[in-house]
Formats: sequence, structure tokens, C-alpha cells
Amino acid sequence: MSRMAVLTYHSQNILGNDYASNDHVALRSDLAELRRRGIRIVSLNHLVDALISGAATDFPAGAVALSCDDGTVLDWFDYHHPEWGWQPGFDRLLRDHMDDTGTVTEVITAFLIASPQARADIDAGCYGGAALSTSSWWADAADSGRFYLGNHSWDHAHACLRELADTPALCGNFHMVTDAVSADRQLRQAGDFIAAELGTGVLRPRLFAYPYGHATDYLVHEYLPKRRAEHGIDAAFTTEPAYVTPTANRFRLPRFVCGDAWRSSEEFEKILDSLELI
Repeated sequence: MSRMAVLTYHSQNILGNDYASNDHVALRSDLAELRRRGIRIVSLNHLVDALISGAATDFPAGAVALSCDDGTVLDWFDYHHPEWGWQPGFDRLLRDHMDDTGTVTEVITAFLIASPQARADIDAGCYGGAALSTSSWWADAADSGRFYLGNHSWDHAHACLRELADTPALCGNFHMVTDAVSADRQLRQAGDFIAAELGTGVLRPRLFAYPYGHATDYLVHEYLPKRRAEHGIDAAFTTEPAYVTPTANRFRLPRFVCGDAWRSSEEFEKILDSLELI
């Protein structure tokens, strides 16, 4: 069966300087393995367009697509970690890959948390107050041609949100988005904000990633497919570790997440081995 893989990284995942503890080390290694095997990288937009068209010849069988979640400045900028030293930003790693392969098209989708307050709370509660979640890099990344900026919800229902401190059942739980009011706040409002930040004439992001991979039946079967004219989203991605096939539900597309679906170069190679068995 034709299939392709969506690979996901988190640039804030720096707990050391080896593959298992650092997504920058992992991404550099994985890009090298993709080059070695000659595996094509396509954009998520390319994948979604192929699923919408339904034409078998459009589907990027045997390819991979890249994404990164939460939208920290480490997606774009190099960073000096206070404990683990200098870290090349994801963009530097992608530019090196593009130079080596001659790639000239969109390479990665960065899924952004929209709410400024939520991002400030996450910085305070998760990153020791370091300003990692600012929007300072969004416009440059969007203009670069290397990044597509997607929607990762208004506030991620994040455990660090101060407004949820008194309602712990809502923390880290996107399964609570089961009606139009909460869906509009988390998806439509987020899309409006991201588009406004990027400038006049920019459409809302057409790609959405479920926080924590929590895809509710309401979002998958009601809100996303039936209210597309209102929210503008053409596809949504989970964290289910599986391959995308031509018949996949485009509002519940799987992704392999580094650190969860694989933790070593050997495990990554197994994902590619199975991808190539088509």
C-alpha cells in the first residue's frame, strides 16, 4: 500500500547533547539519514493537496514531511542553552540540508500556539522564564519559503496556564473541546490571530495540529469538515504513530513524534525501513 510518514520534533526538547535527549541532535542525524537513502521531503501542504485531489498519482508515496510543535524561537534562531551550550536552530539544520540536496521548496510546518498570555505562562512555568515562545520570528519564517506556519490552538489547554490553575481537570486536556464555542475559541480565534500577526492579506492557517494529539470526535467529524468556510482548516494532525495513506481521514492524520515514536537513530531507521516497503 502507498504510504508516507509525517515526522514531528520539538525544538525546546534539550535535556542533553545526544540523540535521545536533544531534538536538534536528532533532527540533524535524521536529515542525514534521509539524504543517505535519497528519501524525498515534501511539505504538509503538498500532502494535504494530494489527499484533497484524491488522485493516486498526486500522493507522495515513500516520502516524508516534517513538522515541529509549540512554536518556540529555537525553531528559527540558534540558541545558547544555559546548561547544554550552543544549539543550532531548526532553520539552520534545514538550510544545511537544502544546500546539500538542492531543495528549494517549503520544508517544514511549525505549529504555533496563538495566545500571547498562554505563551507567556508557558515560558514562566516550563522554561524558567526564558522568552522562548515569542512571536518575534513568525513573519521572517513565513517569508523565508522554508516554513509554513500552522495552527496549534489558542492556548494548548496547557498545564502551565494560570487561568486553569483552579480547574486542573482542564489542564493538558484538549479532549474538552467538544462544542462550537470551545472549538471556535481554540481553532478559529487562533487562526485569526496568527493571520493578523503575519500581516494584511494572509489567510488563516489551513493546517492544524491537535494539542497532545487529542482529536475529539466532534472536531474530526463535525466542526472541521462541516464548518470549513468559517475556520479555513483543510487538515488536522494527531500524534498517532502511523503512516499516512491515500485513504486517510485528513482531519485525523497521524504523525511520528521524536522522543515518543522513536528515541534513537536505530529506531528511526526502522520507521524508514517500513516506509520503503511499498
